[in-house]
Amino acid sequence: MIQAAGRSFESRGVRGLVAGVTRLDGALGFEGREQDPSFGGLAGLLKSAAREWKQARCRAVDADPSLGVDETAKLLVKELGYDGPVEAALSAEGVRVVALIERAVPSGGREPLAAGDVVIVTGGARGVTAAAALALAKAFKPRLVLVGRSPLPGTESSYLSAARTEAELRQTIAAHEKGLSPKDIGRRAKEVLAGREIRETMALLAAAGAEARYRAVDVRDAGEVAALVAETVRDLGPVRGIVHGAGVLADKKVLDKTAENLDAVLDTKLAGLRHLLDAVKLRDLRLLALFSSSTARYGRVGQSDYAVANEVLNKAARVLARRLPDCRTASIGWGPWDGGMVDAGLKKLFAEEGVGVIGLAEGGEHLVAEARAGGAPAETVVIAALPGAKPALAVAYERDLSHETHPFLSAHVINGRAVLPLAMTAEWLAHGALHGHPGLVFSGFEDLRVTKGVTVFPGRATTIRVHAGAAVRRDGFFVVSAELRGEKGALHASARVLLAAKRMSPPAASLIVKGPAYGRKIEKAYREVLFHGPELQNLMSVPACGPEGVVAEVKTSLPPSSWMRVPLRDRWLLDPSALDAAFQAVILWTQDQMGAPSLPSFAAKYRQYGEFPERGVRVVAKASRRGDSRACADIEFLDERGALVARMEGYECTVDAALALAFRHNAAEAAV
Repeated sequence: MIQAAGRSFESRGVRGLVAGVTRLDGALGFEGREQDPSFGGLAGLLKSAAREWKQARCRAVDADPSLGVDETAKLLVKELGYDGPVEAALSAEGVRVVALIERAVPSGGREPLAAGDVVIVTGGARGVTAAAALALAKAFKPRLVLVGRSPLPGTESSYLSAARTEAELRQTIAAHEKGLSPKDIGRRAKEVLAGREIRETMALLAAAGAEARYRAVDVRDAGEVAALVAETVRDLGPVRGIVHGAGVLADKKVLDKTAENLDAVLDTKLAGLRHLLDAVKLRDLRLLALFSSSTARYGRVGQSDYAVANEVLNKAARVLARRLPDCRTASIGWGPWDGGMVDAGLKKLFAEEGVGVIGLAEGGEHLVAEARAGGAPAETVVIAALPGAKPALAVAYERDLSHETHPFLSAHVINGRAVLPLAMTAEWLAHGALHGHPGLVFSGFEDLRVTKGVTVFPGRATTIRVHAGAAVRRDGFFVVSAELRGEKGALHASARVLLAAKRMSPPAASLIVKGPAYGRKIEKAYREVLFHGPELQNLMSVPACGPEGVVAEVKTSLPPSSWMRVPLRDRWLLDPSALDAAFQAVILWTQDQMGAPSLPSFAAKYRQYGEFPERGVRVVAKASRRGDSRACADIEFLDERGALVARMEGYECTVDAALALAFRHNAAEAAV
């Protein structure tokens, strides 16, 4: 079904919605109730599909099973009408989304394993799982049973000992083993190298003080796994730990996936885990570590099946953590490791995405730390930073902007180019901060800064991404750094968004601005000074405009659905009409007092005390000039009773006589 939809997106270029609905727990499986975790894989599929089909809105919505059918349907229709993040959860408490919270590497905690405890490690005795096994050996001195697909290596022929690289092995094998095709020679060389790695791993484990054995078992085969566990229990004792690191990749886009691809990827991860859990006594387990992938959390082009498999592991871990209170259960969403399935080409690709690779030793040490972190979450994501890189903000959501989907852009055209208004930028930064903290309310922002305007040409969509960081407690607020970036990562705007458990009580209004009424009628001001089209012509009157500043009566915003085809939510957090009209009033002031129009560039502080009233607000802007090219203002927004709705301090704008001509050129032109 999803492949059929994808063909329409790719071949015909149509836009559409692809949605998956589950009824796990109304929390995307994060509560770990006794649900079937396999349904959680749907989110992994849709997160990957969203990366492959930019013209589609992909949504994975989990509804609380306790909600009635009619109530669920109403909430679902409403949620799918919004252009929110891929994952959303619906319950009686409202809508919740997923937020990644950065935490330090766990330290301390109880020892899950004692010396001599038996641990089964799937995924072979090479690369990533070898590093994991070695770290466990050093930390706990367990009895390890390493399980892989490669056959147990026999004694290596003496004539191969001098050949160290694959190329040297190929030459030696071709000279000594007659009758092999080039393909057979290559396969034989790889087998020799694999055998060497397995023998080296076993030697390192022994040197670390762990008793270890290797078994060639296909974890997809229930009979083989049952026989392995029976042999292990008979020879070594009860199984106390499982590290399930087995996995395969079959990278292809969604449209190119086959049933064979799906079976190989899903069965290795999921059937393998099921067979292990069926074969052991669950009450004996003290450690269950599942090797998931960051692909499950973020999605990845070509890895939809891998995302599904690992997302199911994540949900299974949460269920098992509740079911097995005496067992440390962790599903670790690893980023790329320096080894295993990551070659030089993939390293380069990850580096371009700002992601480093996890060193083998470092990854093993982190596994041990997670094993000891008894109270830590059952699901974590572990990503390595590039050397010298600063921590990046996570993507909260992205939007494709066009004149068709966001018609207000056609009313904000400067020098022939539609430019995203700063008021809408502030709105969307606030949404980005709230995506990860849906129980809080928007209270304001600090250091709102425009770095580069977002331009949108007719007939062409421009993608923006809003990034948000972790919340930091400060002065009664939850402070979230937020950025708006373009398609290639260019920074367009940033701010620190202030969230709180509830809104602050407003102080009294304090700004007083006196002066004569503005000299032009509003209609004439829009023709001669301002550039805004009808949808943004929200100044109603300007009763004062003089050396002290400007006072204006302005309209407030119609619902978001009147501004854009698919709004993020059905209510505003700020009020784009009121804010933009305030900036328009300052343009009138700079033209009147400084002889040139202006554009906003910065706002130091904004506090909002309530929702903007439908009847409009009075804007009081106490303004001053800063040289010939800059003006500043403090701005208050007052309701009809004179009560303070919001206050902005340290607003700055750039004053430039050349803007007058650019303002007159306010019809959008197609890109050349």
